Amino acid sequence: MATGELEHLQNALLKERKERRILERNFNKQKAEFNAVFQNLADAYLMIDLSGNVLKMNGKAKEMLGYNIEKDDFNLMQLTLPEEFDNISDSFKKLVQEGVLTNFRTFIKTKDTTVKYTSVNASIIYDENNIPIAAQGIVRDITESHRKEQALVKSEKRLETLILDKDNAVLLEDENRIILSTNQKFCDLFKIPLAPESLEGQDCSNSAEQSKHLFVDGDGFVNRIKAISKNKKPVYGDELIMKNGSVLERDFIPIYIDSVYNGHLWTYRDITLKKRYKKNIQAEKYKYESIINNTNLGLVEIEGFDTVKTINKRLLKMYNRTEEEVLGKQISDLFPNENVNKLLNELQTRIKEGKSESLEFDFDTDSNGRRYWLISVAPNYNINGEVVGYIVGHLDITHLKRLEYQKDQLLKKLSKSNEELQDYAHMVSHDLKAPLRNLDTLISWFKEDYKNKIDVNGMKTLDTIRATVEKMEHLIRGILVYSSLNYDKIELYNIDANKLVEEISTILHIPENTNMHVIGKLPIVKADKYRLLQLFQNLIHNAIAYNDKAEAVVTISCEDLGKYWKFCIEDNGKGIETKYLKKIFEVFQKLDNEFDSSGIGLSIVKKIVEAYEGKVYAESELGKGTKIFFTLKKF
Repeated sequence: MATGELEHLQNALLKERKERRILERNFNKQKAEFNAVFQNLADAYLMIDLSGNVLKMNGKAKEMLGYNIEKDDFNLMQLTLPEEFDNISDSFKKLVQEGVLTNFRTFIKTKDTTVKYTSVNASIIYDENNIPIAAQGIVRDITESHRKEQALVKSEKRLETLILDKDNAVLLEDENRIILSTNQKFCDLFKIPLAPESLEGQDCSNSAEQSKHLFVDGDGFVNRIKAISKNKKPVYGDELIMKNGSVLERDFIPIYIDSVYNGHLWTYRDITLKKRYKKNIQAEKYKYESIINNTNLGLVEIEGFDTVKTINKRLLKMYNRTEEEVLGKQISDLFPNENVNKLLNELQTRIKEGKSESLEFDFDTDSNGRRYWLISVAPNYNINGEVVGYIVGHLDITHLKRLEYQKDQLLKKLSKSNEELQDYAHMVSHDLKAPLRNLDTLISWFKEDYKNKIDVNGMKTLDTIRATVEKMEHLIRGILVYSSLNYDKIELYNIDANKLVEEISTILHIPENTNMHVIGKLPIVKADKYRLLQLFQNLIHNAIAYNDKAEAVVTISCEDLGKYWKFCIEDNGKGIETKYLKKIFEVFQKLDNEFDSSGIGLSIVKKIVEAYEGKVYAESELGKGTKIFFTLKKF
């Protein structure tokens, strides 16, 4: 290579190196300037690769998101809420396709899981071949402005709802009384034949004059609107009476923004039905007050736990007080009595425990002696469901208590009389049985000693006398059994009715022509064995004794009625006329002139059945037999 060419090449190389150093200085300067701007951006700046991995972020982004790429490796999807996943994925695809994304809004979550609403503006970064290699963007926290925006939307919706409320007539005017909005209800109420939208922008200054003919006091309606509009202060519950009988309630709400008057809102409500209901309620109140004041039940409303709020006339009479003496006073002051204080404490305890049953209270009076009251208490609630007192009902039961005392005394006397009668019955039966036995013995001896001296007729007469003595003894025994049956002394044992019937079949004389059998299996009954034995024995004996058939049949059965056992003793004997079916259970009632019948057997049956809270009755047909039914309670 020639010397000139070599020198030229060296100069060119030196020049290139000098230009490169200048470019490097400029690049470093620009880089420093860019980093300064990058770190001091007011909004968060992020650079990500196309897989969403964060490559670079400024201080604002670290502060906003809580991540630091110098310490944390994180991906864009870590900021994504599950419900926003599809939205963010679609927007990222759009960014890659179009190269830019403007004002994209979404919710994100920071490292500490705080949810923020953000606005994103992003662009794609391309290489020298115009191929996308990364994305960068500004993320702005607009959570607070979004909240205010939502609040404003809600406020606008509430206002819109209020204006369009079908139940209220609404008119919104500006500070110059120009209509801003109204609804159909307002047009209907004031007979305006236009759509609400067509009234917007109209001057409403003279509208009261145009509508005053609708009201009973038209001039008053106009003057009142003028006064309210001038004062610019809230007014609630103005009542207006229309000529058609309707009653309206009007509200006026002035609108101030930063203490500057910006118009007002009128609302009109039709309260005609409400007024009628109020009158009806008042009438009902007077009616029930009249009922309460004239009832035989004394009523008092206690405020708190001692102060009298209301009281009816009956209770005032029972207290022997006037209304002025009682209202607003404390019960404990009105009746400084130990028993009254005890009663108040009891009432408080029951109210706190939610109890409302009645209790008896007795006290001494100066003029009427000892009085007895039945007191019922119920809590009184306010509209929040809180107990604010109680209502106490007083029923004077002094007369009933005195009757109850008299009844107890009579029962004691009756019980004593019954005991004396039973003792007397035992004594009389013993005193009567002894001479009857002696008489029977004497007749037996007489027959034996004089059997050769007395003819046949005489012997028959003596036999008749002995039979009469025996019948009289049987009658005395029946009376004694009947009188000794006591309802109050019921002892209960488990009695197997099957074994009981078997035992009776060995006691009673059952003729050869009589077939007695049990259908099914009889139950185990709770009763006294002796009484149950008497019951079955009397019924089975009657079924056998009054059977005139050559082949007599006696059947015993039982049916389960739930709370009772229902037994049936059936025979195929003579039967009983219908008119006597009830009579047979009365004492000393006999249908046949049977010499050996006492007429007490079925009355004993009835008394035993009733002792076990059951009933006994008969069904029969002459010549075909009789069914005796009786029930026994399951104890």
